[in-house]
Amino acid sequence: KVRTKNSWLCSYLTNYSQLFFAVYLRRYVAKEALMKLSLFIILIFFLVYFFINHTKSGCAINDGKWSSTQSYCVTQSCFNSGDCGKWAHPTIWCKELSIGDPIEKVYFKLGNPDSIYGTKYTWQASKATSDVITATINNNTLNSLACPAT
Repeated sequence: KVRTKNSWLCSYLTNYSQLFFAVYLRRYVAKEALMKLSLFIILIFFLVYFFINHTKSGCAINDGKWSSTQSYCVTQSCFNSGDCGKWAHPTIWCKELSIGDPIEKVYFKLGNPDSIYGTKYTWQASKATSDVITATINNNTLNSLACPAT
């Protein structure tokens, strides 16, 4: 076998290109694996979010209230977002409210009031009666609550 002056250069470049390809391939595989792992994690977070906010059992885990008519979870942050909704029988939640509770908790338990006159808030007690729940709220704190018998 005859060796030319530049055969060492050809051999070196061949070895270098193989090394470069091996390093590139490892990086490519690592990037692909990282991208797949990232997509998997995003999918898991989406499924957890969907489970918590779009199922009755997930809503209970989140300490929310399930709205069966609208099929979504009302969370305790509903006051801040303005979507505490209207409840068919808010009187069942009266027993969970106490004088001194913040307005956020009142809205979460009873829903958006039907009317507000100064510090007086009212909710229709149920769709079947004309009874009302009346609350006085001063400085975002519940001062009085009158609920009809359930």
